[in-house]
Amino acid sequence: MLKMIKGVKINDADKLNEEYTVNENSLVANINADKILKIINDFVDMQKEPLFLILEVPTSEENEKIKGNIIKQIHKDVYYLDNMSITLAKELLKVFGNLFVNDGMAQIGVGNHVTNAEIMTGKYNVVTIFYGKDDSKKYNELLNNNGIKKVDELVTAWNFFNESNPGECNRIDEDGKSVYDAIKVLTKETGLYLAERREY
Repeated sequence: MLKMIKGVKINDADKLNEEYTVNENSLVANINADKILKIINDFVDMQKEPLFLILEVPTSEENEKIKGNIIKQIHKDVYYLDNMSITLAKELLKVFGNLFVNDGMAQIGVGNHVTNAEIMTGKYNVVTIFYGKDDSKKYNELLNNNGIKKVDELVTAWNFFNESNPGECNRIDEDGKSVYDAIKVLTKETGLYLAERREY
């Protein structure tokens, strides 16, 4: 059974396992909620500077173009913080990592400017590691060392969703703060910037 993050609800967690599959340019894994942040930190420890932080959140209601109380097309905002040291990356993960990992609507990732290797959370506990120019074997070892087994075909929550069995993603607060509060702090204090507003 997969331990889901706080911000999602599914009916089929008992059918999911902590495991990963290997693709041409990436590894894709189901990871228990209490292990995701550790694996992101382990990924950071394997890198050389400089690093970047990526955050993706639904565009806030006040920034969506709403006509007659109807949002015709929803968007997500993509934020970056470039040229981070490993020390800064670890500090930001310590302060804000749990909030972003457990929010069902947000995604967080860390990448390497030189190798283009990147780790990124997705919805429903799916985490992707892009190799970039790195040898994929070291990321296999990262997951293996954290007790995540390799499989030929990964079964994720997405395999079970249909009209009568949908998944549910929700925002969460931690100590009264949301991911939007965290973004305001990071924008003001670290130089995090809005890079793109994409249509869902």
